[in-house]
Amino acid sequence: MRPFPAGGVGRRLRPPDGLRGERRMTEAADRPCRGCRQDAELLEEHIRTVLASPMFAPDSELCVPDDVYEARLALCRSCPKLIGGHTCAVCGSIVPIVAKLKDRACPAPGAPRWTRHA
Repeated sequence: MRPFPAGGVGRRLRPPDGLRGERRMTEAADRPCRGCRQDAELLEEHIRTVLASPMFAPDSELCVPDDVYEARLALCRSCPKLIGGHTCAVCGSIVPIVAKLKDRACPAPGAPRWTRHA
């Protein structure tokens, strides 16, 4: 079994549409994220369940304060790369979950909307 995809490590792949650089994201809210099947569905209930876990408790040292969290969510809601109101088209993460974490930053290339929290 090979530990890496055919072509080896570091192989540069071209986007399927033949574009160079950043892929164009059109009507991102209507498209599934790049890692999901067409019929994949993420329910708000699933997100709430994750956020209710001990890792995200208010006294957790891993999480940002609520005001920072709400500011991050507002910035993401205004981003054209947000898919379905919860998925980042740049990195595929679930925004309401990663926005809660101190050590995460917006993955937008060049001009991130928010940075890591000290």
